[in-house]
Amino acid sequence: MSPSFPHDKIREDEDRSFTFALLACLADPETPEDERDEIAHTLQILDDPRAEPRLLVLLQDHAASPRVRDVASSVLRACGAENRFELPAMLRDGDLIVQRYAVLGMDHRHADLVESMARDPGHPLHRDAIRAMMWAFQEPRFQALKIAALSHPDPSVRETAADVLLWDEPVAAEEPLLAALDDAEERVAVAAADTLQYYPTRRTLARLAELSSREGKLGDQAKYSLDALRSQFASALQSAEGAEREALLAWMRPVWSILAFDDDEIRYEPPESFVRTNPVHDVVTAGELLISLSDPSGLWAQKKRRLQRADPAAFSPSDIERLVPFLTKHPDPEVRCGGARLFGAWHRHDALIALLADLRFFVSKSSMYYLGKTTPSPHVAACALRHLLDPGVTSTHAYETLDTYVAHAPAEEAIPRLVAFAMDEREAIRKDAIDNLTKLDAARELETLLSLLEAPPLVTWSVHIALLEACRKLDLTPRGLDALRRMDNLDLQQAIARIEPHSS
Repeated sequence: MSPSFPHDKIREDEDRSFTFALLACLADPETPEDERDEIAHTLQILDDPRAEPRLLVLLQDHAASPRVRDVASSVLRACGAENRFELPAMLRDGDLIVQRYAVLGMDHRHADLVESMARDPGHPLHRDAIRAMMWAFQEPRFQALKIAALSHPDPSVRETAADVLLWDEPVAAEEPLLAALDDAEERVAVAAADTLQYYPTRRTLARLAELSSREGKLGDQAKYSLDALRSQFASALQSAEGAEREALLAWMRPVWSILAFDDDEIRYEPPESFVRTNPVHDVVTAGELLISLSDPSGLWAQKKRRLQRADPAAFSPSDIERLVPFLTKHPDPEVRCGGARLFGAWHRHDALIALLADLRFFVSKSSMYYLGKTTPSPHVAACALRHLLDPGVTSTHAYETLDTYVAHAPAEEAIPRLVAFAMDEREAIRKDAIDNLTKLDAARELETLLSLLEAPPLVTWSVHIALLEACRKLDLTPRGLDALRRMDNLDLQQAIARIEPHSS
């Protein structure tokens, strides 16, 4: 008989004194499945590094039940514990359960492996490869594979494809997702309806309105997504006035009966001024941090909160010299990540650069972000530039890396590089390069990029919107407005409406 754990209390306190008992119960074949699921959830919240070796053993133990191995895999993946250097070997040498774990843990560094499986609809890991492309696979060739999976004969693959297309919102996916609303399998149609709440077009609005009166899961999801879209349309009107508002109202007129706004929903609201508040800090000494974080057991919610709220200004130079190596090499990735905030405030380039190589993605990402808040350094600029060449640097991490480079490089060096980055394969980099050129008042360089306004979207309309905003702020003459006005996208039309008075 397996023990009963106080899961709610363990999760609330992140009490790692239970870690090894939970692992033993997870592996016990006599543990009821509902309790095993509770244990898995609790282990995910505890995110105890000491659990990872045991979970890896369970994952690869052919004598254990497939269910136990699958649960071990899900906990490891939820905690981001994959070692990216080991995944190709696990894919090559493991059985199907280990191979699935390897594929689902892969990122853009493994693009060739993931792409080969995603291109083969009959591959036993095809669905997992499509799932692996949820994040960080933004280039058009990957979007095409995700979109193609909406037509796969297996409904579980079609459902996965509809799920993953939520994150990048490629323009090319809208029509296939609208078609998926008529899928014979309800779960596929529901997934498509969920994803379409992030496609703010009049066509999507109208189709969801048609489905929202249906009974069942599809009707419920269509109504939810319709409400989410209505909120986006209302927000656009709330923040607009004058000619911008009139232009948006005219664009929305064909779907006005669906929107049916109350006056309060679309009354103009001046944007609130941003008021910076001081962060809340706890009084904590270096000794207290060292003692509490050296004990791998106990109530970790309290320990992490103390680290997260520690005032960087409260530590002496000698305290800092003690804390930097301790936090940089701590076995818990959340502690290393929390240390990055302190290192940024202390302008410790050395510690932050060391953490860029961390195996945990979120630690590396936080380190790059906080490097962008430190005193300018040519060495940091060079490190950020090299980091951008890493194939695993994509999406948010990519543009935060570019922001850090710009914060540390002199404008005369950064501007020509930003022009080159505005043609990068990674759309997040393109957009951020344009945003940074705008902040640097690089009007002459931006003019050379305005031909992109006449090109089709790489993935989304974000590059066009960034260029239109550059035209508005720097008084440049946009190109291709007549064609762009015919495009069915709220965000794009809002950008056009903002620029119209400046371009007329």
